[in-house]
Amino acid sequence: MSKYILVFTILIAGCATSYQKEGLSGGYSDIEVGKNKFLVTFSGNGYTGRSRVQQFAFQRAKELCVEKGFKSFELVNRDDQTSHTPNSNGYIVSRSRAEIVITCVN
Repeated sequence: MSKYILVFTILIAGCATSYQKEGLSGGYSDIEVGKNKFLVTFSGNGYTGRSRVQQFAFQRAKELCVEKGFKSFELVNRDDQTSHTPNSNGYIVSRSRAEIVITCVN
């Protein structure tokens, strides 16, 4: 029995959205909304937990600012969302999304 639980856990973990640019299964996107100010979004699929989505959004924020020549960022605004929608089989699918507005700083 425990062997089946282990296999199931490994399979489910493999289905979560990985850290990637936004695609069909989720990922990050970013857009400049002002001088050195960006909206960073990370969307997860039904297997990606809320805390993981938040972690990936902050990871992208740090990466983005370094790419732009800055050392770090300051958080301006944060909005975490989880949607619950029924699928065709009657199951509820939850998807998490994190949106943060940041200012890149040195």
